[in-house]
Amino acid sequence: FPSHDMAEETYNKGLKLNPTEIHFHLNLAHVHLFTDKISEAKTIHKKYANESLSNSKTWIAQTKSDFTTFEKHGLPTDDFKKNSNLPKCLW
Repeated sequence: FPSHDMAEETYNKGLKLNPTEIHFHLNLAHVHLFTDKISEAKTIHKKYANESLSNSKTWIAQTKSDFTTFEKHGLPTDDFKKNSNLPKCLW
């Protein structure tokens, strides 16, 4: 998926410039989920699960909101959810 590769590259560049930008970390975790880099996604989610974002949402609340948006667009599938082994609180 070239667009996923570009997204990953973009977020990694952003994190080099601003390593504390939590939105970049969250979006990178999403990219990892969609590119079957589940362990990398889980590592990011575990590290930031108790953090709050600049929009006053918690990491978990924003993740749930993002996943709802993904589902509205047909992503992710039930198989994806089963295979990711992310904490149920994120689904």
